[in-house]
Amino acid sequence: MSPRTRRGGSVRDEGGFVTVGLTDYIVQDLSDVVHVKVPEEGSTVRVGETICVVESTEATHEVYSPFSGEVIGANVSLEAYADWVNHSPYDQGWLFRIKPMDGAPTLNLLAAAEYERLVG
Repeated sequence: MSPRTRRGGSVRDEGGFVTVGLTDYIVQDLSDVVHVKVPEEGSTVRVGETICVVESTEATHEVYSPFSGEVIGANVSLEAYADWVNHSPYDQGWLFRIKPMDGAPTLNLLAAAEYERLVG
């Protein structure tokens, strides 16, 4: 399984870039996702800054960048199909892709099992 951030981000290494989404736990906690504001492709982000906002009928969840780097992809389809996050957070419901800067700091990522213990 992919590493996780403490705030429920799922980080999948794609070889040269990472794909970021939400974990099942966060999706279940949010309940019914109704709107997703993805970052602008080509923008430069810094580790720890808010890069994406996911709104549900229950709450608003800010997603922080796990790396400093360039946004090389954003799932703009979520603007019309936010419910993909509810049904397929690791596949159709991915949020954005980042090409990390070499040597840049990262958020402290957790192994999937460690994250499960944290939220369990």
